[in-house]
Amino acid sequence: MGKRTYSVEMLAWLCDYAKGRWLEEITDGFNAKFKTDLEPKTMRSLLRNHRITSGVKITRGEEKLRRITTPEQDELVRQRYRNSGKGSFKEVQDFLKTLGVSMTLAQVKGYLSRKHIRLGVYGWFKKGSAPANKGKKMPPEVYFKCRPTMFRKGNIPVNHKPVGSERIDKDGYIMVKIAEPKKWRQKQRIVWERETGEKLKRNEYIMFLDGNKLNCDISNLAKVTQSQMLRINQNHLRYNDAELTEVGVTLTKLLEAKHKKSRWK
Repeated sequence: MGKRTYSVEMLAWLCDYAKGRWLEEITDGFNAKFKTDLEPKTMRSLLRNHRITSGVKITRGEEKLRRITTPEQDELVRQRYRNSGKGSFKEVQDFLKTLGVSMTLAQVKGYLSRKHIRLGVYGWFKKGSAPANKGKKMPPEVYFKCRPTMFRKGNIPVNHKPVGSERIDKDGYIMVKIAEPKKWRQKQRIVWERETGEKLKRNEYIMFLDGNKLNCDISNLAKVTQSQMLRINQNHLRYNDAELTEVGVTLTKLLEAKHKKSRWK
């Protein structure tokens, strides 16, 4: 038997149809649509080979044992709320009750997630939409309550950091504020460029020879490229001793230079 081939139309249809459906349902739908006779195991290979996912990890037999809704009811919910720009868990719960299905709000949330049904409510203003309070003035009593906490023009927040301030980021590096309003840069890169007069490239990194990220003295810094950093980590040439790490950096640069030279012979 020759290898099956699938057209672009078939694969495009599968990408859209497979979402939220179990394997047997996808197989039946595909066979009915394109007059084929695929088995579920063949369909599983087809989906895997073309990286098409349904999001459903159980089979139809397993689904029947735990299914609360029918495929027809799922499709009614999907048509009613997908891309509608409206809807809530409570509204879906009430709609399911009209279909004879009773769920808690937690079950509704899980149900919509499993079936890949989005309610169209995204939590932000869509382009072109107008706020409900557009053109309206704040009531005097509300303004009186809010006034003490309002920012005035030219007001500086209490947590504002001036240019030149330092802080330690989540990775343990010292960050220096270099410009307003909130532009920060790693201190070791600033020190290296200031002391050497060299402009660092994006693929160049500054290593701490003794492993201490807070020690930004120029004698404790070494410049390496991304590939050199990878070799140092792979060969475990990073130590807490500055002299040993410096030897490891030098060795890595020599090996890289030797490799590049041998490639051009």
